[in-house]
Amino acid sequence: MLTRRLVKSHLRVCSLCQLQRYSRFNGHRHQDRDQKQQSSRNYFLGKGLVLLSASAFVVSTSKAEESSSPNIIREGLPVYSRDEISKHKTKESGIWVSYKRGVYDVTEFVESHPGGGERLLLAAGGDLEPFWSLYAQHQTEQVHEILESMRIGNTDPKEAQQAKSRDSKDPYGNEPERHPALVVRQQKPFNAESPPTLLVQEQITKQPLFFVRNHLPVPDIEEKDYSLSLEFDKDLKAGTSFSLKDLKSKFKHRTVQSTIQCTGNRRDDLNKIQEVKGLKWAGTAISNGEFTGVFLRDVLLSFGLSESELRSKYKHVHFEGYDSGPDGSCYAASIPLYKALGPDNEVVLAWSMNGEPLSRDHGYPLRVVVPGVTGARCVKWVKAVRLSERESDSHWQQKDYKMFNSSTTWDNVDWHAAPSVHDTPVTCAVCSPEPSAPLKKGELVDISGYAYSGSGRGIQRVDVSLDGGESWRTADLLETGQEAPKEWSWRRWTFTMDTSELGDAGEVEVIVKATDTSCNVQPSNPRDVWNIRGILNNSWHRVSYRLT
Repeated sequence: MLTRRLVKSHLRVCSLCQLQRYSRFNGHRHQDRDQKQQSSRNYFLGKGLVLLSASAFVVSTSKAEESSSPNIIREGLPVYSRDEISKHKTKESGIWVSYKRGVYDVTEFVESHPGGGERLLLAAGGDLEPFWSLYAQHQTEQVHEILESMRIGNTDPKEAQQAKSRDSKDPYGNEPERHPALVVRQQKPFNAESPPTLLVQEQITKQPLFFVRNHLPVPDIEEKDYSLSLEFDKDLKAGTSFSLKDLKSKFKHRTVQSTIQCTGNRRDDLNKIQEVKGLKWAGTAISNGEFTGVFLRDVLLSFGLSESELRSKYKHVHFEGYDSGPDGSCYAASIPLYKALGPDNEVVLAWSMNGEPLSRDHGYPLRVVVPGVTGARCVKWVKAVRLSERESDSHWQQKDYKMFNSSTTWDNVDWHAAPSVHDTPVTCAVCSPEPSAPLKKGELVDISGYAYSGSGRGIQRVDVSLDGGESWRTADLLETGQEAPKEWSWRRWTFTMDTSELGDAGEVEVIVKATDTSCNVQPSNPRDVWNIRGILNNSWHRVSYRLT
């Protein structure tokens, strides 16, 4: 039986764990600031959705005597379908979640959630399991007992038994499962941003929360059937192929931490000036991971040709993917050869992300990761690597992902007049709190986000303005463990805003800008970088909050 004392003790331990995680995240801050903020700060949720309350929640004896397992159907409770559960996402309708066989009303619990209500709301009207599966600490009897106290019904067993029907005529009929926290921008092909409030909680983005950029249906490839071909335009006889086992056994394994960012990240800000073509990415089509595989340089040099001999014959490296459209054309791109061969470049043929095999959405069984280069060149499900004198003639290399001035229109664009985008400019963004989150006057508010610059340039500084850019304060930067010229990862930053300094204002606009280690700065106005394709928007990031 779970006694009142045990519940209270367990909640105190969980709250302490959350505080310790928060302290590690903010360990760079000055001690006096920590002491000043302690009384008003909400605990930062460093490990995802943990459905535990630090307030006076008590499980009654009668509830505790009932089974605490969410895996069983509870007799006497109604059955709810997925459609019915999905209608309960707000306080007005009641906030429901499902887990295993149970349906739970967490409406009264949201405000006291240790990590803030907005994180619990990510699961509102849906399944809690994808969130809890990310973190092992949820799978305890105590947590299940507390959850069961909020149970109002059972999930529909018929729905649980139904296998997903797939239309054999639909090229997107065999897509993988996705995490419900992803912010979906397109279903076919599937494209989604990472959830902002979870994105910068950790330096490494968990694979299920990593943003997804697909151009075509996701291929379904078994490792035993996989083959990577290596081809040379001038000497086809020198070509060969590798199985995944070959790559793993013949070359030294390498791990590189790298940020991947969609070329169109923050495109939606440009739409506010004039509509552009492309997915309406906000600010989180970017993630950071640890990729393990082999260096492309090692593979290319294994054929007996020296680096200088390769450079004298070839200028570009092409990558082709197994993903293909109805006409059979596959996604393809290329990078300059020097980016693959240079000693300070670490292009990886990766089979693992964050110590786990790549998921299908992220390129299983093998993908290309080109650190410091835009994500469009990091081809997934790679089936061919080819050395050539010319760039890839792929549509995505020649008639997409190119930057033009604001006077260029779809009527006068000359795709051959602009180079393909590779390196990306310095940028930054606010991720938490989300713009929709109301802030209380007179309190200290922790603001956090990311900053990133391509080509291995690090971040020197992130500045924050609360008065329209008239004055600036410096944010705190978190360490990455990387050094120039190989700073491939983003730099997370935090800033504490004292809302008592804002007077009677009913709203505050937070503006952020970054400076990289080459002293490149962000332009103030998105009009300065507007272009018909809506790419590489790195203007100041602005987020407005309501003060209550």
